[in-house]
Amino acid sequence: MSHKEQPVPPMSDALRAAVRERSSPVKPLLPPGPRAALLTATGILVALAFVAATGVRADAAALGMPIVWVPALVRLAAAGAWMLLIAREATPSEGVSAPVRIAAFVSVPALLLVSAFVVARAGGNGAGLTPMMCYGKVVALAIPAMGAALWLLRRAFPLRPILAYLGAGLAAGLIAETALHLTCPSTSPAHMLLIHGGAVATAAAFGAVMGAGRLRRGAR
Repeated sequence: MSHKEQPVPPMSDALRAAVRERSSPVKPLLPPGPRAALLTATGILVALAFVAATGVRADAAALGMPIVWVPALVRLAAAGAWMLLIAREATPSEGVSAPVRIAAFVSVPALLLVSAFVVARAGGNGAGLTPMMCYGKVVALAIPAMGAALWLLRRAFPLRPILAYLGAGLAAGLIAETALHLTCPSTSPAHMLLIHGGAVATAAAFGAVMGAGRLRRGAR
């Protein structure tokens, strides 16, 4: 004897109206590439505005244009690669492999270290940590790109939220630090690594804390 399914009762006009009122269409996210490009462009525009308002460092000619501009372009390329990494991490089926993640983590401190000593050698090996205000400048300049990245991550579903959010802070901080590389007059490795690099690390740490919070909320 076959079981006959009961017909589904039709929705009332009141129920249809309530569904229409309380539901909103889901807007799909852009693919990882365009998302990464938009986030990188946000940070670059802020950095360019700062450089335009402040002016390129006074010792640029003495250092040589390749030493000033090549590290800046490499920084932006690294930040763009990190933005692409986090955009892919935000898409569950497109996360990157462990070797790529390790290479991405190693590349940023290595880049800052090499750049600091190249600038120091060309500029006479400056010393000291001043100007200390560079720390606050990097953190402040990182806020727009980091905010945009965190907003996009909130709308996505990263399987490794700590990595994705940390990467958002790291990439935004690296773009912001590029602006200081182009404007800060210091040639001290200690200043460039501890003040500039410390600000980048702060932005990354803030992102990691936000990612940990996302992970805890998802585990509940």
